[in-house]
Amino acid sequence: MDIQQLKYFQAIVVHERLTYAAKKMHISEPALSLSLRRLENELGVELFDRVGRNIVVNEYGKIFNKHVNEILYILDNARSEIEMLAGKDSNTVTICWNYTGSMEKIMLQFINENPHITINQYRVPEEIIGDELLKSYCDFVIVETANLEDYPYEKLLFPDVEWFLAIPADHKLASVPSPKLAQFADDPFSAISLTPGHSAMTQRLCEHAGFVCKIAYKATPSVCISLVVDKKCLTFVRSEMAKIVETSSLYSDKIRFVPLSAEDYVVHTALLWNGKKKLSKAAQEFLDYMHIPQTI
Repeated sequence: MDIQQLKYFQAIVVHERLTYAAKKMHISEPALSLSLRRLENELGVELFDRVGRNIVVNEYGKIFNKHVNEILYILDNARSEIEMLAGKDSNTVTICWNYTGSMEKIMLQFINENPHITINQYRVPEEIIGDELLKSYCDFVIVETANLEDYPYEKLLFPDVEWFLAIPADHKLASVPSPKLAQFADDPFSAISLTPGHSAMTQRLCEHAGFVCKIAYKATPSVCISLVVDKKCLTFVRSEMAKIVETSSLYSDKIRFVPLSAEDYVVHTALLWNGKKKLSKAAQEFLDYMHIPQTI
């Protein structure tokens, strides 16, 4: 049993198809299948159940996977600390995000004022973003979420991004001064397909208001706006989008933007880091620069 075998096993667990796992790991499918058979022979049990063309991790595999994740995590951390001690990538900060929101301005300021530090950024959906902090190369995560409890890491909160509910101007609640989100429980909603986590955020906001929403469409931001008029389909938009639409001659008199009340508004922008990992000098400089008055 070696480290590469463990990584192959981990890829099969994630993809549930030898074909996909082999492509991800840049290995032929027969070679990957052989590696799995050797691993199972060494352990004396089968780790997957074959379901049609898929292979699904079974109870033995789940137990083994838990320990594999711990082993690879420990090795990644060891490698990371050795590289930092040796001075490799000491001037690089790696940040994973699903939306930078109100952090974007201060991040640009940091980059301009610290040209000796390189910022590497990459984007993943909210559903898996928390797992990135378990990887050795990821220093920070910036997440926009309605549920901070999902992230058991160190946190700095940034000012909340202002969100609005876009509704048709002729909606029965359009003339109500401050309608509650719960009053729109019977309306269909749309979600922005290009923005990771927008569907999940929509569902969470509605659940927080006491109902399960129906997401009738997933589309680009412009199509979601047109659906408000064409299909009476409501959608959540950030303040910058609301301002653009309000000044548009095409929609200015056809859409109303309802600000979310403090009771309904539960979206946060947060900087997260793993307190169990040692930060590089550059990462610590970045964290020190993010001088946010409220921490949790």
